[in-house]
Amino acid sequence: MADGESFYSKSSSSSTKASASSGAEDNAIYHVVSPKLVIATKVFGVLTFLMVFLAFIFCMVQGADYHVNYLLACNLIISSFVSLVVSWWYRSGDLPPDKIWYICLVCAVIILQCITTDIYVFQAPIVAPVTTPVPIPGRNISNSSTIHHVGVTVPFH
Repeated sequence: MADGESFYSKSSSSSTKASASSGAEDNAIYHVVSPKLVIATKVFGVLTFLMVFLAFIFCMVQGADYHVNYLLACNLIISSFVSLVVSWWYRSGDLPPDKIWYICLVCAVIILQCITTDIYVFQAPIVAPVTTPVPIPGRNISNSSTIHHVGVTVPFH
């Protein structure tokens, strides 16, 4: 190669071979991760985003009635942040390409979290009624025999 030519210049025969081989790598039959799996993971990620978005809106709307729902919304945002960090690691190369299943696992856990959040948000809070016990008619404690245990007298029938 001459001083002014680059390695990828089309004027030299060795650089033509290099550019032809780089084109072949772009259209390779063998991939580290199948393109179908990558597309399926992206679709799963979009589904996860929609689930988180809906659950977050439900929490914010129902939060006016029951303030615990605001904590659930914060929990969804924190979990989504974890998913974004894992996706960023995959994109930057810190997470190896064969570990794409980990992104799917994180998305599946977040989808389950969204489902349980939706169930909790739309379940009405149960408040236990406060009642006083009603005495049973026909029982007279003074006529009953007693059992004595360590200085405590307990009525017994």
